[in-house]
Amino acid sequence: ATADAAGTVELRGAAAAGAEPPVVTEFGVQAYGSTSAETGAPHLRLVDLKKPLKAGDTVALVLTIESGVVMKVSAPVRAQ
Repeated sequence: ATADAAGTVELRGAAAAGAEPPVVTEFGVQAYGSTSAETGAPHLRLVDLKKPLKAGDTVALVLTIESGVVMKVSAPVRAQ
């Protein structure tokens, strides 16, 4: 994954309560399935932000899936 708003994008796996989510190399999502950025769920972490982000901003992401297909998506920034 890459993002226009960050130098690096880390894929982070599901975390146990109170633990730091581990860095992973892929997310398992079934065909025609989805994943959601819920607390403790796998997620993308933007590192080395190019500018501060605030709720309501949109981040452009480029995701490459296992088959090599490239998906361009926009993700809204939410308040924590």
